[in-house]
Amino acid sequence: MRGIVIKTSVTERQKPSVNSMVTAAYNFGKIVNVTGSVFGDLVDGEDIWYKLDNGFYLWSGSVELDVNCSFLPEDQRDHYLISYRQRHPDGRPNLDTKEPPKELYFVPVRLPADTESIRADVLNPITFAESIRQAVSKLDDHRKHFFVYIHGYQLFSSLKLDLLSSFVLNYMTHPENSIAKVLFLAWPGQGGPSRKTVDDRSVKAGQQFTGLGFFSYFEHLAKEIEKEGRTLNLLVHSFGHQLLNGMLNPGDCVSGNTSKTEKRFNRIFKNIFLMAPDITHLTLQMDGKCLPNYFQDNDGLNFHYQFSRLKELGEHVHVFHDKYDYLLYSSTKKFVGKRNLRRAKDKLAVTQDYRNLGNYGTGKLTEDMIEPDFNLVNVEDLVNRGAPGDLLDFPFQNIKDRKAGQLIDRVWDFADYDGINAKQIIFNAGRFPNHHRYLFTCRPVVEEVLRLLKQP
Repeated sequence: MRGIVIKTSVTERQKPSVNSMVTAAYNFGKIVNVTGSVFGDLVDGEDIWYKLDNGFYLWSGSVELDVNCSFLPEDQRDHYLISYRQRHPDGRPNLDTKEPPKELYFVPVRLPADTESIRADVLNPITFAESIRQAVSKLDDHRKHFFVYIHGYQLFSSLKLDLLSSFVLNYMTHPENSIAKVLFLAWPGQGGPSRKTVDDRSVKAGQQFTGLGFFSYFEHLAKEIEKEGRTLNLLVHSFGHQLLNGMLNPGDCVSGNTSKTEKRFNRIFKNIFLMAPDITHLTLQMDGKCLPNYFQDNDGLNFHYQFSRLKELGEHVHVFHDKYDYLLYSSTKKFVGKRNLRRAKDKLAVTQDYRNLGNYGTGKLTEDMIEPDFNLVNVEDLVNRGAPGDLLDFPFQNIKDRKAGQLIDRVWDFADYDGINAKQIIFNAGRFPNHHRYLFTCRPVVEEVLRLLKQP
């Protein structure tokens, strides 16, 4: 596997230890060939070391692995991009705008894919479904599950095709894989470091998605592939849950109006997987809640937060959460961590309206408040009891930084966000983001998802 050195300078060691003999030194941008990984000395909270093709070792925090799907068979490399982004006249997705389009666009992609080569056409639901049906007609019968995959937040605009590659590589290479194709939905989820209007813009984009009837495209596809015994499933990661919330609540709580629309959804998905959901835990509260816009945009709108309608869209809903996902605490701090409060009970009171679902699950909610029929999965438990394997297969590991763990415990117990620092994420780019990013592709999670797909 190809690796790229991401530190200014890093030393190669004879053994996975900082006290082992130095065998070479590499500078930023050096390409290395990674053949495996082992546990070694703990450095900056990370104890995974990569073994190189020369038999020596580099600390994993100094290397970024390049997801390479080129060795996969063609039927496993061919997937689809659904673009909910505006496009240029020549069909290229317009990555310079944050406003969603009035049309959906569609293009087959062969991984590894290059953004510059993407040329998407307007998505016609009949042609769309027929193209996919034909593409899987020769696949083995056990590969019967399709995924619509909605990505999360992005600091800089892109199509996030690296996440598609990572998902495909981790699932398609599993011996029990039953996934046929992935339909990767790209959307304008970018913004600056401040979330002043990013949440609102994302919710509105979701509302427009539903208002334009785009769910009907997936409903048509689901019916067509069902004729051949195949199922359509939905997977949403991280900040994509803000878009999803708008999709589910296209007209609720606008400008303080708490009356609810009577919009109901038809059953489209067999399973819905919510991975590291970057949204308030109150989305799983009975009847949801209309939350004030803490950082009001120009329209000053408040939005209803409610995921109960997922039970109309899908037969099974699974929520994967992790208490020690540091990145999500940094995200939540934008809402509740900058208040000038001293007493713990005052801080806890502020967070009543916004604790991150991806960290808390339904923690801090009483059972009678929680919507029934949601399957909550604690990723920490999965990883602890997961089958051993090559660490390259599941980069996600329990947090090993004692200080970071203590900071998270203070947030959990006292809503004290004082120690949570976004700079820590930047300085630990190989640790906290990967802990969050790979949550849905680490081996124990992959195995749990594949197991859940087998349920009737």
